[in-house]
Amino acid sequence: MADFGPRFRGLARATAESRMGGFLRKRAMSKDARVESRFTSGQAVAAGVKNLGSSDFLAQHGPSSGVDTFYVLGSGSSVNKLTLNQFEEIATQRSVGINTWAVHPFVPSFYCFESVPWVGDGRDFYRSLSLLKRDDIVHRDPAILILRPKKSSEFQALTEVPRELHPNIHFYGRVTPATRNRVNLLDDIDYFFESLVTKHPGLVLDSGASVVRMVALGVILGFRKIVLVGVDLNGSPYFWEQQSELVQNLGEIRPANNQEGMFHETTMAHGRAFGVVTMLEQLDIYLRTCEKGQLFVESRDSVLSHFLPLYLWRPGIV
Repeated sequence: MADFGPRFRGLARATAESRMGGFLRKRAMSKDARVESRFTSGQAVAAGVKNLGSSDFLAQHGPSSGVDTFYVLGSGSSVNKLTLNQFEEIATQRSVGINTWAVHPFVPSFYCFESVPWVGDGRDFYRSLSLLKRDDIVHRDPAILILRPKKSSEFQALTEVPRELHPNIHFYGRVTPATRNRVNLLDDIDYFFESLVTKHPGLVLDSGASVVRMVALGVILGFRKIVLVGVDLNGSPYFWEQQSELVQNLGEIRPANNQEGMFHETTMAHGRAFGVVTMLEQLDIYLRTCEKGQLFVESRDSVLSHFLPLYLWRPGIV
């Protein structure tokens, strides 16, 4: 008997990407969200940590009096151009440091981590969590967000988190757009925020990049001004590669640079629905058209400055 499987899947994909295919894509994303939500909850229980969707994190970390800006802190070299006054301004708002950000002396509102064992030597997750072993970080008591590990064997890395911060660990899940056609991407983004977020509060939108997930989290938290700091994506060194004093005593937990080429690997669509640049461009459109918000980039050296407005610090913040 002939195998019609691949042909059928091809027809289903063509139908889903057609003008009438929105219903099919919504069904696919809804199903993925249900599965991901159950899995994330189960992983949180198994690891003995909180589930973002069932904790009070979202209520505690949204906008409040005087807090209306969400800073997403990446590791690009443009971070080294920031001044003390600018970091003091960030400290008055809400901020999240991505992965190896914990090597930086500035302590954000919370940190986010993910386990990507197929990158480099597979120990980036362990190293990143180990960077939290600083008295000033423990004293600031930040929340810790971790993309739910796929395997329970990865829970062992959680022992690297200082004991005092274990109550702050939250697992969260992700949902990717169903479409593979850029023309339909904004519709999928809109469906996620307008429907799936309410049903599955522990999930964020994703396309294989931490910065996309954190921008989505900022939208979910209720921020309408989101600023990308150190998200250069241009193949430049990481900030800690230009400040050797930050890593000289770290030994085996010294961050590793596993990137190759002129641009960050998340800009490529290989293995993901869309590259990070396309996702951020469409998220900005969603923010502007549906939420009356805006996505900014702090550095004009970033690849994103070609379409995102440059963030202007308040007068006197230099």
